Amino acid sequence: MTEVNKTERTPEQIELIWKHTHKDMKGVSNGVKTIVYPAPYSCLGTVEDLPEDAYQDKLRYARYKECCEKRDEKLRPIMVEHGVIEHFDSTMQWRDELDDVAVFAGFTLQGEALEALLTDVKAADITYPKTAGLKYL
Repeated sequence: MTEVNKTERTPEQIELIWKHTHKDMKGVSNGVKTIVYPAPYSCLGTVEDLPEDAYQDKLRYARYKECCEKRDEKLRPIMVEHGVIEHFDSTMQWRDELDDVAVFAGFTLQGEALEALLTDVKAADITYPKTAGLKYL
């Protein structure tokens, strides 16, 4: 993943960081979006003025979470259709790549039922965090 210099910070990046910052860690001050960040203690600052390392960390996390959100939007209806939504909703694990989904679904489905689910998952053209090169931690 490419690093973004402070001069290259875009409104889209700032909005993405804001969107994926926990509600307890953000606020608005005089119409300006602020977030809490470590520097080395908890500080409050505007997203666009974060120190470079904090900005990069928040942006990396936001990109990861955005990919996860889009992945789950596509996976959820498939899991409902194949009767494994209860298991899907019980954990955030087993979703970083197609192989994870296959193993996870295999805990409940076997044979033709599993193959049908995987066919639908493959047809959904899902981008997974791991295959997109996105990771956090």
